[in-house]
Amino acid sequence: MAIENAPSALPTDALAHHISDQAKRRTGNAVKAMLKFTNKPGVLSLAGGLPNPSFFAFKSLATTVPSPLLLKPEAPQNALINDAFVPQSPPDLASLFARALQYSMVDGLPEISDIANEIVSSVYRPAYPDWTVLPTTGNTDALYKTWITFCNPGEGVLAEEWTYSVMLSSILPLGLRPVPVQADADGMSSVALRNLLENWDTIAPKGLSRPHTLYLVPVGQNPTGTVMSMQRKREIYSICSKYDIIIIEDDPYYFMQFDDYGAKANGTATAASNGDNSWPESLQPTPQVSISSRPAIVSVLTPLDTSLDTDGRVIRLDSFSKTLAPGLRLGWVTCNKLFADRIYAMAEVTSQAPSGFSQTAVCTLWAQWGLSGYLSWLEEYMHIGLRTQYRVRRDAFKCAIRVRARPSLPRPRARDEGVGSMHARTFHDQRI
Repeated sequence: MAIENAPSALPTDALAHHISDQAKRRTGNAVKAMLKFTNKPGVLSLAGGLPNPSFFAFKSLATTVPSPLLLKPEAPQNALINDAFVPQSPPDLASLFARALQYSMVDGLPEISDIANEIVSSVYRPAYPDWTVLPTTGNTDALYKTWITFCNPGEGVLAEEWTYSVMLSSILPLGLRPVPVQADADGMSSVALRNLLENWDTIAPKGLSRPHTLYLVPVGQNPTGTVMSMQRKREIYSICSKYDIIIIEDDPYYFMQFDDYGAKANGTATAASNGDNSWPESLQPTPQVSISSRPAIVSVLTPLDTSLDTDGRVIRLDSFSKTLAPGLRLGWVTCNKLFADRIYAMAEVTSQAPSGFSQTAVCTLWAQWGLSGYLSWLEEYMHIGLRTQYRVRRDAFKCAIRVRARPSLPRPRARDEGVGSMHARTFHDQRI
């Protein structure tokens, strides 16, 4: 997938050395490789052990998809969303469901890749032309595959000194060493990262080579809740480019960015912003809403590392867990094709394709919503949208804490509002 006028990424061989020894030895799944030929017209395949679809125990899957206008369930399904009608005609669901339940290539239904491509090209817009997407079974599994694909035992992984506990739980058994980088209210400190890398030979533990991977949760960092600013992202990326470091951008909360606590959210102030100790006012749906006048959600969200990535060194992990449902276990990786091919080869002999039930559910939803409906579902405007619902709950929670806490309790910064778990370990005993 290419972006018009985008600069060229680094040549493939300029990044190939980041691939682990184990990943280089992978040859893929020969049986799965044959499946690419089975859908060609006129091909009768006797290989692969494909069951006859007429004998599948599940014949149909019924899903009820709400209006993208979260608080207006009565809204017609052909409501005008961002100047585009939500599609009404679903695909051939019987055929789609049968294909989803059959053995398939690692990337599953082509429709899922199309959905991921649409989001990436319309919202994220990577800065180099030959990026690609690869559907996954969620960020946790994708992250584990990433470590095995790009790290060898004994190597270090750069991360904030307070980081996601699952990240630590996944790298330590692989023999990887977390390398702490100091952080502040804007996330990982670029000053600390630069100082660490510039002085690596003098301050690093004996025998530990300079890391070539860096792990970030740029939005709703777990456990600190920080949101990395665009300027900080530029600084971090520039340093990584100088020292030839690839960035693992684990960003499931990207669309869950909120307005400041106590500030006006798109023209509507909560009670907490008025200085009293009452709960925020209950937000009710506005009867008359001009949907097409709604600002694009992308204009209020912090840009991504991928939008700065001119080299193709960012591996971005996305998920539908926080926006649709975590039990779907469905997401995707966005990266350069070389990296995607190596992750693909590992998936061929591990998780294989995402669940057919999950793929069918998301395809059915997308057929009714489209990208415009999905963004409307998320958007915070006129009391409507998933972001509004979680922001109201955040404000109520914080207001309750302030009412019950000492009057001297410092007012927290809104950008430090995280929605992730607080169960993270520190690098206290692993500081370099």
